[in-house]
Amino acid sequence: LTFFFRAFSSSARARILSQLCESGRMAGCQIVKEHPISRGAISQHLKILRDVGFVECEEKCPYTIYWVNSLVLNEARKLCIAFLEELIGILKSLGSN
Repeated sequence: LTFFFRAFSSSARARILSQLCESGRMAGCQIVKEHPISRGAISQHLKILRDVGFVECEEKCPYTIYWVNSLVLNEARKLCIAFLEELIGILKSLGSN
């Protein structure tokens, strides 16, 4: 679960994910155009998103095409909901609101 949270811990990564969800498949150069940070920083953010499994890519010379892996994103959603429900259950058992 923590590796999913790490992927969301950066506003740039959250924006990249949102951008890919809205646009579908995008070339890396298209992603770079939408952000005020360097190409190298975008590459690092994309690497983290790929390592977690949220983003997949394919080389189509001369471009790298990126897209969201909706199955992994949905699994992250389920894990986050389960985690939050567990915390709420603990608070309820302790009599907290």
